[in-house]
Amino acid sequence: MSRSTDPRPTPTSAAAPPEAWPPIRRAVRTVTRPVEAFLATEVASGAILLVATIAALVWANSPWADRYHALWATPIGAHLGATTIEVTLHFVVNEALMTFFFFVVGLEIRREIARGELSEPRRAALPLAAALGGMIAPALVYLALNAERPTASGWGVPMATDIAFAVGVLTLLRDRVSPGLRILLLALAVIDDVGAILVIGVFYSSGFEASGLATAALGVVGISLLQAAGARRALAYAIPAAAVWQGLHAAGVHATLAGVIVGLMTPTRAWFGSAELVAAAQRAAEAVGDHGHDAVAEHLEALDRARREAMAPVDSLQHAFHRWVAFLVMPLFAFANAGVSIGATEIAGDAAWMAWGIVIGLVAGKTIGIAGGSWLAVRIGLAALPRGVSWRGVLTVAMVGGIGFTMSLFVAELAFDDALLEGAKLAILVGSITAAALGLGFGRAALTRSAGVDRAHTESEAEASTVQ
Repeated sequence: MSRSTDPRPTPTSAAAPPEAWPPIRRAVRTVTRPVEAFLATEVASGAILLVATIAALVWANSPWADRYHALWATPIGAHLGATTIEVTLHFVVNEALMTFFFFVVGLEIRREIARGELSEPRRAALPLAAALGGMIAPALVYLALNAERPTASGWGVPMATDIAFAVGVLTLLRDRVSPGLRILLLALAVIDDVGAILVIGVFYSSGFEASGLATAALGVVGISLLQAAGARRALAYAIPAAAVWQGLHAAGVHATLAGVIVGLMTPTRAWFGSAELVAAAQRAAEAVGDHGHDAVAEHLEALDRARREAMAPVDSLQHAFHRWVAFLVMPLFAFANAGVSIGATEIAGDAAWMAWGIVIGLVAGKTIGIAGGSWLAVRIGLAALPRGVSWRGVLTVAMVGGIGFTMSLFVAELAFDDALLEGAKLAILVGSITAAALGLGFGRAALTRSAGVDRAHTESEAEASTVQ
């Protein structure tokens, strides 16, 4: 094999750019390396979400609380000819940025249905039963306390599970949690998201306007036509996706559900796959070796296309958007909505029943529903516990599932007016914190450090082998 005569050094992963000054680069890397390592952990997004929540609470209860509320009421507008569009910063966060959150949710649902835990009925039976129980029981608990009251519309608030916080708490249990238990929580949360999306779309929309639905339908058709034409760049779908968002907004359906619709329409198969990426890289490398660096330019486009198409769009988009949503969109949403003026929030009369319905629904309703739904599915033979998962583990997941936070805040914004909203937010915070503390405490007490296998499961296997 001939050696290249090009005098320029071959870059490596450890090499610095030519313009970099080594002392400064080393100093910067000393600071950024721990941050990058932290952001790569599962608990990171939950921690940042917690920091944003605490910051909102501190600011909203400080002498500068008026500035907090004034910030989110800041008008943002644009003029296009005779048309003027003006919204608030709060609207931008809740209606526009949260669309990307729902888009990632749609991608996750699409992927799980295509080849994940929801792709086979037997594998989906346990998380499906757990999720259904975890949605029905909290709603019934809430309605039992608020059925004949003006606050009855909030029954959807305690139904949801916040996946970022829930996974973060489960991660804190480290090797007490088996892979099967973690997968159960993730699959349960995906189904829970589907339920929350349906509840929002059906019960918390302000009526349907036919012209808006027609616009949204045209957007869906536009996406389908682009897919039929073979358009693969995500940017090509921006206009029809925006039409879906605008159509739903005009129709009275919550516009963020446009993200779910577009996510569910995302293809799940790669065009080229990894083999073509390797082949394209080899062709580019051979071109450099035979003809010098200038010749590689003609291969870059093919190499870039092979890189884009090495993964299915549902995977590449989820990878591209996940960190933005986890580390920017969700913390911004928490910062914009968790600022409850605790001292000024009066919870009495109907508001007290509402608050108790949310807290008990999240803490007790979720636990009973998830654990009860799982037990019933196993009892009647529809499902079986995954390997390495015992009922103690299921009960831990059930408790952690009571962390509603993000989606609960979102539903509360739709369910209540300003007079009740602050009390609902406070109840969500109390219920979610209580569920997190109970789940973490029970998990530490009941689950053993045995590669994530519960003591009860280990002992049952030992007893079974002894009998045999």
